[in-house]
Amino acid sequence: MLTKGDLSRDQRQTILIKIATNHLIYCEKISPMYIDIINDMRLSTEPLIPTYDRLELVNAEINAKTLGLKEWPVDPGLMQLEAVKSLATCNCQCLQIYYCSAENGLKNV
Repeated sequence: MLTKGDLSRDQRQTILIKIATNHLIYCEKISPMYIDIINDMRLSTEPLIPTYDRLELVNAEINAKTLGLKEWPVDPGLMQLEAVKSLATCNCQCLQIYYCSAENGLKNV
């Protein structure tokens, strides 16, 4: 197994530069794909937000009538969170996009 002591400073620097270069090459290909995925998810989810608001209001009316209440407290937006839940998983991908950006690629090695 190779250890830090087995390599000279120049050899270590060469390896780090190769790692950073390959990382940038990888990210230049993958990052645009992640951005497209995030944009597709956003475009497919945005039109549903008013529907979820209406669903939340209807659900509140049903709950109020079912329980015999005058009205059910409602704060539209909670059901939207479920609708965009999958976007939260993109946060990790967004961080990777930031990490892979050309201006940050070599700094993070």
